[in-house]
Amino acid sequence: MRLTVEFFGVARHLAGVEECQLEFEEGADLHDVMMELGHRFPRLAEEKLIENERELAPSFALSINGRMVAQNLDVRLADNDRLLLIPAIFGG
Repeated sequence: MRLTVEFFGVARHLAGVEECQLEFEEGADLHDVMMELGHRFPRLAEEKLIENERELAPSFALSINGRMVAQNLDVRLADNDRLLLIPAIFGG
C-alpha cells in the first residue's frame, strides 16, 4: 500500500522535504511509518518520534486523512492514506 506523509513546522525542517511517499505491505500501522521515517530522515529520528516503543512523542501530533489520532501507534493504515506530522505546538 502507498501512503503520503506531509511534514509541518519543525518536522518539515528536520526532514528537509514537504512530503514523501512510502510503500508498505498491507497491515502496516503508524509504528511502522514512524520507524521508516526515522530511517529515511535521521534528523527526525534524533527528535525521538517514538516513546515507550509504541507511542508518539508528546512533542508531535499525527493526523490521518484529516482526523487527529491519539499518541498510540498501533493504528492500522489503508492504501492512499495521507498522514500529517505536526509539531504539538504548531500554530498560526
